[in-house]
Amino acid sequence: MTAEYWITGLVTAVVVVVAVMLHYEGLRLMSDRLLVGRQHLRRRRIVLMILALLSLHIVEVWIFGIAYYVLLQFDGFGALLGETSMGFFDCIYYSAA
Repeated sequence: MTAEYWITGLVTAVVVVVAVMLHYEGLRLMSDRLLVGRQHLRRRRIVLMILALLSLHIVEVWIFGIAYYVLLQFDGFGALLGETSMGFFDCIYYSAA
């Protein structure tokens, strides 16, 4: 196994930990702020929670996309093949897909 293999594994592990911690903290903040309140505002709180969760997922997609893009800038870390070379937003799209 090459050094690039281990670096890729390490980068992946770090990105996963960052995404999990971001998700945890987001859920904790939502729990603290959105679950307390009056009963008649229940629908509004649920909609806000869904929007907040979607926002967290978008940030996580970008984190993985940035990691893909950074690794692709160096030789030996593999490639994502297509009609042209992978640009920054292609990596973001790949991460979302």
